[in-house]
Amino acid sequence: MKGFKRTILLLLFAYGYISLAAQSVTVEQFGWTIQIPEGFEEFDPQIWDKHKKKGEQMIEDTFQEDIENLSKTLLVFQKGDANFIEANYQPFELEAGETYEEINKDVTSAVFQTFETQMPNVKIDSTSSIATIGGLEFTVFEINLHFSEVTTMKFLMYSRLFGDQELTINLMFIDEKEGKKLLTSWRNSTFK
Repeated sequence: MKGFKRTILLLLFAYGYISLAAQSVTVEQFGWTIQIPEGFEEFDPQIWDKHKKKGEQMIEDTFQEDIENLSKTLLVFQKGDANFIEANYQPFELEAGETYEEINKDVTSAVFQTFETQMPNVKIDSTSSIATIGGLEFTVFEINLHFSEVTTMKFLMYSRLFGDQELTINLMFIDEKEGKKLLTSWRNSTFK
């Protein structure tokens, strides 16, 4: 019986259903490598798609118009119910006279307004900045959702253009300890 249990555990490890050690993930398309923190497990893409659709619906409800989401998910890892790292990309074309900074400001404003509208009883604050990750500059948008005096969810969105594609890394966490692990992993990312 011991041998059977050991075989089952080995199979679970081999197929990625149990993730105890940190793991390195490389996204060749952007020359990006990140070390996912220990204890974070790959999130089911089908469930993540449902979360994305809920987010899209919240935006549509807020602005009373349909949105076209062209983003493609690159990775999603989770620890617990509310600690995530997600990376996506989407095609990005500037119209004549537009700048990336202006478009990004409009997007972050829409995100803030959506949270404000959809969560009227939650105290919300935000900041915008620039951060250098792996030698590259990213725009950073941080939202803090204060559900109570003791519960705050942080949402950090890092974005930058790579030619005609926008790469976005989203970190979401309630547990500060897990959030620090995510931030350290992200800040230690490398880009070729």
